[in-house]
Amino acid sequence: PDASQEIRIFALMRLEEAGEHDAAHRLATLWNMDYVYDEEAMLAAAAARRKKYIQFDEVFSEAAAAAMIPELISDPQTLRESFSEFWKQGPYPRGPFGLDAEWEGDVQGVDLLQLSHPKRAMLLDIPALISSREGVLALKETVGALLDSSDSVVVGFACRQDLSRLRHSQGKHGDD
Repeated sequence: PDASQEIRIFALMRLEEAGEHDAAHRLATLWNMDYVYDEEAMLAAAAARRKKYIQFDEVFSEAAAAAMIPELISDPQTLRESFSEFWKQGPYPRGPFGLDAEWEGDVQGVDLLQLSHPKRAMLLDIPALISSREGVLALKETVGALLDSSDSVVVGFACRQDLSRLRHSQGKHGDD
């Protein structure tokens, strides 16, 4: 097969591995290719992947996994307390600290901000926090101080977009 045919075969294989059989079938039809879903082959491939890669539930018990899931922080006092612990446990002063922002649709702001380091992660409910003056102030004192520090190394994927959206998150007290 030529290069374009190889790419198409690769795309169909990846869709199949992801369980997107309808999408694989539609693309195969558009590309005039045969596509047959073989459930036994897929089960064998899934078993091979499970054998090759470490599974979360093989490493952590259910209780340990539940303890690792961070609480959603939506009030200023909890933010200050959690950030103090986050800072104490972290690789101060330089980091690295992980940053990721989530949003839905075409809104300009951020719905959820995740900060992390190797020992801890924090999930911040940005709309709830910016709904009060105290929340805005708490964000400035904690997250703002971390991001403004020239000593901190913050890493993430598409951080520029995350930070831009975070800057544009505005509640009733967004200009404070």
